[in-house]
Amino acid sequence: MKSSYQNIDFSKEDFEKYISKPSDTEPLAEVPNVIVVLFESLEGWTINQKVGEHEITPNLNKLANSDNVFFSNKMAVQVYHGHSSDAQLLLNTGLCPILEGAVANRFFMNEFPSLCEASNLPNRKTFVPTAHTLWNQDKITKAYDYNELFAHVCSDKTLFSNVEKYIDSTVNEGGFFVQVATMASHTPFAEYADSSSLNLQNVEFPSTLKNYVKCVNYTDQSLSGIVNKVMNDEKYANTILVVMGDHAVFSPDDKSRFQKFFDLKNIKFNIGDGYVPFFVYSKSINKKNRENICYQADAYPTILSLINKNYY
Repeated sequence: MKSSYQNIDFSKEDFEKYISKPSDTEPLAEVPNVIVVLFESLEGWTINQKVGEHEITPNLNKLANSDNVFFSNKMAVQVYHGHSSDAQLLLNTGLCPILEGAVANRFFMNEFPSLCEASNLPNRKTFVPTAHTLWNQDKITKAYDYNELFAHVCSDKTLFSNVEKYIDSTVNEGGFFVQVATMASHTPFAEYADSSSLNLQNVEFPSTLKNYVKCVNYTDQSLSGIVNKVMNDEKYANTILVVMGDHAVFSPDDKSRFQKFFDLKNIKFNIGDGYVPFFVYSKSINKKNRENICYQADAYPTILSLINKNYY
């Protein structure tokens, strides 16, 4: 049987023209500052939603509704056993998680492609509100090419206060690449629910969901300073702000459990669909809302392009 494939003579010149990277193709545009926020357990349905008369995420809503944002609230979760640490892997390297254990614990000694390395910005720091041993942050931070780590058990408010001080001190010192992982909206949604300004005392709502939206609102409040700086302060005009939910938290079983209440109150929350929101804010972006599903692994090439490092 004759093969349908053609014998194509692909010369060295063709290879260099179409495949290899000529030395003069690297963009010369300035690399912007970058802030990436991995928002604990943030689900897509929370954005532009209210409980009673109260917005759940007023600051993230500002981003979602601005004229300089790429936004999707249908980003499919790809984390596995590594949970939040898998989200760090996906965002920082574009690589998918392993099926057993967590890359942060098993392969922290490896060399990885990373947004940090690609940016080559001098000030690169990770901020986490936990001990440095959780998900092996002290080691995996170095593997992803960050050169500093803030790891202290603290509130998200204290966490973002430290982030603001850092970016204020480095914005005119060659620029920065900052990664922030939040914690307040972690299960069981108890510790920070009362720190939210949402007054839901007289709102009829399942207690688990009420505490969840209050914790999400608390972290959204804590993020307000960063949002205002990037959107309104000329000093941060050349800064990209990325916010991504690290993983979903409610299951289809939870949706079934709450559905009778939702139907009774005519509430349209898509709990249990497995989607998280994804925001990329930059003055260089013309607003685009994505209706179709995207994936957490899409974050890496998206950011790589925005920092002018497509050829990394």
